[in-house]
Amino acid sequence: MRGLAIVVCALAAAVPVLGAELVVNPGFESGDLAPWVQWGPGWGGSGPVAVQSVTVYEGSYAAEIPLNTNEGSYGFKQLVDVPSNTPLTFSCYVNAPNPGTNWAEVLLFPDAVVDDNNIDSGDLSKPFMIWKRDSWTGVPGLPGGTLPTVDALGDEGWEKVTGTISSSTGTVTIAFKWGGFVTGSMLVDGVSLTPEPASLLILLAGLPLLGRSRR
Repeated sequence: MRGLAIVVCALAAAVPVLGAELVVNPGFESGDLAPWVQWGPGWGGSGPVAVQSVTVYEGSYAAEIPLNTNEGSYGFKQLVDVPSNTPLTFSCYVNAPNPGTNWAEVLLFPDAVVDDNNIDSGDLSKPFMIWKRDSWTGVPGLPGGTLPTVDALGDEGWEKVTGTISSSTGTVTIAFKWGGFVTGSMLVDGVSLTPEPASLLILLAGLPLLGRSRR
């Protein structure tokens, strides 16, 4: 029983840690982009990605990816240190009001993406895309659809994007992509990546039963 009690205490202490935010500067409240970094543009010359305070979802700031006409696609990313082989919950808020010939994407990679071409590669990046809105119909079977973004009431505005991921490498890359042929901006706010406590809580709930079975 003593060994069981030690395990229960250790797991109980770990539960708050599992809910901790892993993204650095998740809401851009520092007033600048760091440690997020811009990737691209792969073709064209849009940019730079910036932090602005005019249109935000929460707090005082949000990131903005501005696009000039016919300037390709680019965005920003962060390599996040995570506990290995642990289910993680991701969420963010995106606002892309321009319905022109543009595309907005959110991607999650279970490793460190050093070659930015992997973010803007089409076939290579597609398996890691968790949301897309564009000027046609999005990607079949993938959350998103046609621009512009829509809020919880179905109106144009801030759209919540969610996903789950687990990394065996101890690093997750969060990436945002905005591109197209029509001037406009993609805004990002409230980014979050946290370990899921659910599986550990289930284990904690079952441990007392385990202790009884050993009597």
